[in-house]
Amino acid sequence: MVRFIFFIFIFVSIGSCGLTYTPIESPAAFEQRRHDSIEAYLTRTFSKSDIRYKSIAFATPQTIKPLSYQKLDSLFAQKYSNEKKGISDKRLDNLIENQRMISLNDTNKVIYIENHIFALVKGDTFEIYDGNFRLSNDLKIDDVHLNESVYLPKKYEEMYKVYLFEEAFITVGYPPTEGEKEFYAYYKSVSRNLTGSKRDAFILHTLNLMDYATKNRTLDIETLLRYSALKNLHGNSYVNHLDKFSAIEQLVQINDKKEEILIGYKLNCSYVEMNENNVQVTRNYSLIFDEFLQLTEKKLLN
Repeated sequence: MVRFIFFIFIFVSIGSCGLTYTPIESPAAFEQRRHDSIEAYLTRTFSKSDIRYKSIAFATPQTIKPLSYQKLDSLFAQKYSNEKKGISDKRLDNLIENQRMISLNDTNKVIYIENHIFALVKGDTFEIYDGNFRLSNDLKIDDVHLNESVYLPKKYEEMYKVYLFEEAFITVGYPPTEGEKEFYAYYKSVSRNLTGSKRDAFILHTLNLMDYATKNRTLDIETLLRYSALKNLHGNSYVNHLDKFSAIEQLVQINDKKEEILIGYKLNCSYVEMNENNVQVTRNYSLIFDEFLQLTEKKLLN
């Protein structure tokens, strides 16, 4: 699988620290400026290519401050509290100025780390990245570390966002049910142990199951298996078929402790179709799925 090549350009120039007391900018506004800096950086990076950057979300940021900056923050917080009460403290102002000079001369600077989830779109495919962006005190990008990525057809973009944020996909518009929460926990625990194309394929399978569950408004295993069988045998024309199904057989294995472990499911399916001579014939298939409801074997019985 050919993945997008992600070129990282590191900006190492650091301007003035800007430690002047400026209570006008709120923490939310400063956070937005950091987000804007990252989005502008990625937009510029891919502006001259056929890859389109798309911002999805930012997670909780991490701020790493030297001790001198932490002391300055504490003094500013005290000054801010005094100002709200109408108190003027000359001694505190002197302490702030002295601590500001100490911080300016500190070789250790404030580091901001933003976790950003974004997509790189190319044609009918897209790749979702989860990355940590390290910003200097003047909000220049110093370093980028990509934690993980997943490569998918673009048509799965919206369903992947539902999966990413663990939203409801059966009871849309409401908090996820316990069944949906268990589904996410189960399938994400598996994907975390996979890498590369195997992980991509498993997440794609998970999104298909979510789509099946959405259309059928249930996470019932029998319903999902039958729907999966219809889609596999007939593609998008499955709605025109009246297949007959056998009872689902659970496949188990005995472990070293003499316990039965579920390893999959077996399902037989039959349907009538017209052959090349325009004669009705019955097709009988045996389908085997693993414990994650992935089709592992399809056999024509006649």
